[in-house]
Amino acid sequence: MQANYQGFDQLDSLSTSTSRDDKETEPKETPPHLVESEEGQSEEEKKWWEDQYIIAPGYEAKMESLIQGGEFDNRQSRTSVQPASNISIINAPIKMNPNLRCYVHQDEGNIKRFPRVKSDSTSGLLTYYAMDAASVLPVLALDLRMDETVLDLCAAPGGKSVAMLQTMYLGGLESNEPNKSRRQRLRSVFNSYVPASMMDSGVVNVSGEDGQELGDLQPNSYDKVLVDVPCTTDRQSALVPTNSIFNLYRVKERQNLPKLQRNLLCSALQAVKPGGDVVYSTCTLSRLQNDDVVENAISTCRSQYKIQANVVDLSPLTSALDKVFNFWKECTYGQLVLPGLKRNFGPMYFCKLRRIK
Repeated sequence: MQANYQGFDQLDSLSTSTSRDDKETEPKETPPHLVESEEGQSEEEKKWWEDQYIIAPGYEAKMESLIQGGEFDNRQSRTSVQPASNISIINAPIKMNPNLRCYVHQDEGNIKRFPRVKSDSTSGLLTYYAMDAASVLPVLALDLRMDETVLDLCAAPGGKSVAMLQTMYLGGLESNEPNKSRRQRLRSVFNSYVPASMMDSGVVNVSGEDGQELGDLQPNSYDKVLVDVPCTTDRQSALVPTNSIFNLYRVKERQNLPKLQRNLLCSALQAVKPGGDVVYSTCTLSRLQNDDVVENAISTCRSQYKIQANVVDLSPLTSALDKVFNFWKECTYGQLVLPGLKRNFGPMYFCKLRRIK
């Protein structure tokens, strides 16, 4: 397996480092149906996004439809990307955790599946968790330290919680999921990957609170908070049209997403202790659900809750991983992974905020 896959090597503090650090959290099986477009296609026949996004049968038309619908605005190019005057971007070092092991295929463009996951002969737990490699980036951005208490505000299906536990640093993890069926799936994932002794000891707790209210219920309670919000899940929506959020009957739900996302991020900033960090993440390309939500939440928290938060610059982390992921350069506050033919990861947006007071 070492000959076929490359993993994250331990890095020292990532304050100015640009050394390479490969990323894949629980090794994810890349869907086998993702294939390149037809050979021999002329430049005139190519769609404008063909060199930027995964092309699969039927995906071209779907992508074109979504773009015309206003959710995919990557064609827009801003020559200058400046934060709002009242939002500061600060520098803070990130240290790679020595216990977290993440793997991707070594050769770019490899769409083969990883070996089927097996149970460990001693513990009976599954040996690795497969998911999109970009999904581990919010966990790395959290920069977990020894004995910290962490809240995963929107935890289901549980991959990011599993990755956080793999660091072996947590003093406590609250994995929250208000939806009953998704919470059951979360518990099932924990039963498959987390030792029963850890669950019984109270180190890991599963809750079902409304994430928008949890900040009021548990203010100033956690060292770190991950808020991986509900979003348009662009890859899933483009490839699996069944019940897609882009369907006409779900227009109102889609329009309300930025408000829900802002409320969840504000709740996370209430729940984290002053001096603690919040990482906000989505799996969409939409600026309305990414940078705009971050800016809106910072402003709302300042005016309504007297909470001040700064954006933490994550460019050292992305510089260390720029040979593994395609990062879009035009984000104002966070980082955005763009899926491509050779680097089939994402989309994944993530932004780190530090609560000052």
